[in-house]
Amino acid sequence: MKKYTLLLALILMCAQPLFAQVSFSCDTRTLFRVDLDSLNERTFNKIYSTPENSFFQVKNEYKMFVHTTEEMTSAYYANGVNSYDSTEGVWTFEAISDVGNKYTYYFDLTRNIIRTFMVQDNVTYLVVFNIKKSMVTE
Repeated sequence: MKKYTLLLALILMCAQPLFAQVSFSCDTRTLFRVDLDSLNERTFNKIYSTPENSFFQVKNEYKMFVHTTEEMTSAYYANGVNSYDSTEGVWTFEAISDVGNKYTYYFDLTRNIIRTFMVQDNVTYLVVFNIKKSMVTE
């Protein structure tokens, strides 16, 4: 019986991080216009960079995340982590916002940034959030 209790405790301790909530506090937003040059290669033209406090919370076993700014809160739904590059430390999410817009989010823990691409009026933009602090709560 003692072995089974120890085994169960070990399993629960190892499983806890799977159900943890990960949060990112950000302090800057930078917007780039993405253009294609004559060779069909992307160029990134910086439009602005501004201090902005925002907060990302990854929830429900990576199936949802919430982004909160001073002006609004948006929810994004994903099918969990679409991919994780352990060499680069990047989680990739294909997500749909609470109003139906599609995004690809890259949580880049090596460079401490969150990137997303969006299309508006047939123009592609890259938005980069600088991560000030990462937190894991159980």
